[in-house]
Amino acid sequence: MLGVRPPLGRAFSAADIVPGAPPVVIIGYPLWQRLFNADNTIIGRRVQLNSFDFKVIGVLPSTFVGPTFTADALLPLNVPGILRSPRISHQRVWRAVARIRAGATLERMRSELALLQPRIAAQFPDIKNAGVIRPVQLHAAIVGGAAPVLLVVMAAVLLVLVITCVNIASLFLARAAARRRELGVRAALGAGAARLMRQVLTESVLYGLAGGAAGVALAFVMKGALVSLTGTTLPRLGDVRIDGAVLAFAALASMVCGVAFGLVPAITVTRVDVREALADTADRGASVGRPTTRSGTE
Repeated sequence: MLGVRPPLGRAFSAADIVPGAPPVVIIGYPLWQRLFNADNTIIGRRVQLNSFDFKVIGVLPSTFVGPTFTADALLPLNVPGILRSPRISHQRVWRAVARIRAGATLERMRSELALLQPRIAAQFPDIKNAGVIRPVQLHAAIVGGAAPVLLVVMAAVLLVLVITCVNIASLFLARAAARRRELGVRAALGAGAARLMRQVLTESVLYGLAGGAAGVALAFVMKGALVSLTGTTLPRLGDVRIDGAVLAFAALASMVCGVAFGLVPAITVTRVDVREALADTADRGASVGRPTTRSGTE
């Protein structure tokens, strides 16, 4: 259901969950390293957990985090006596993960479960809060109260990005004004408006890619520090990784930002006055040449 495949061993099968089946267990990656020294021959061995013997059939991936739980080991519920163990049965909250049928809604599911709760409570009168079922969406169970915080952080990041693009666009406009004579000469030599725009946009995109590369490098450096500082404040923070999808998104965002802060300067350079730029260039050449001529005459 969760799409998790153990890198070592196998997952549970239908034969493992029938009543009377031999007790088996899938151990978590941290437990496998901590107690078994990452032994690859652990599959098929018998281990003892909470005074019960189990046969190890698999090891969970290092990146696995339960959607609504954290555990060192997973086992079927058909183990004889396990549910009656004092360490298991008391003060225990049972959680289930299920798929909603296509077309069904969470509200309909809640209404149907509300009808089942009195029956469950009557069937298990010795269990505290028996029949109390609170269905929630998986996304809400994982993210919890961190969703508003993440949205605020994302909005702040986007705002900083927009401000940065506006500031860099202003710098590119000033740079384009300073290059007015150069662009005028290029236009006089036959460079069209599209060619001048392409030149400015190419430069801005290169700046954007350089900034994106610096940001990715900073993310590599700061990821470990962020995980250690926040701890369990943000859910599934340990699963955050910089992979190919993140790099592709960073490259795309960098190019989009490069075009964004280079578009206005690129449009501006197409409106350069060739005659004014060339006249300014001639005036500067004459003003530079006059002192030399006078000094030679003297």
